[in-house]
Amino acid sequence: MSERIESAQEFVEEFLLYRFLHRQRRRTSLKTPIKPKRPGPRPKCTAGPEELRRMYLDEGKMAKEIAEMYGMTESGVRGMLKRHGIRRK
Repeated sequence: MSERIESAQEFVEEFLLYRFLHRQRRRTSLKTPIKPKRPGPRPKCTAGPEELRRMYLDEGKMAKEIAEMYGMTESGVRGMLKRHGIRRK
């Protein structure tokens, strides 16, 4: 009986060690370097708050249209509108 208990304990220890090592290997292999989406510096919008307000509110342009004009993302334009206090339509 004691032999069975000892062999069972050894099995459990080996199994736990195997599982631990397997998890560690999986964690380290998932850490791949993150590549930037676009090479080079990010494009900056040269429009000031007055120009943004004019295009967005007066001319009725959408954030997507403004983003395409300046080579930015739509969310970037929305962030600028929010920073300058221009309320969304």
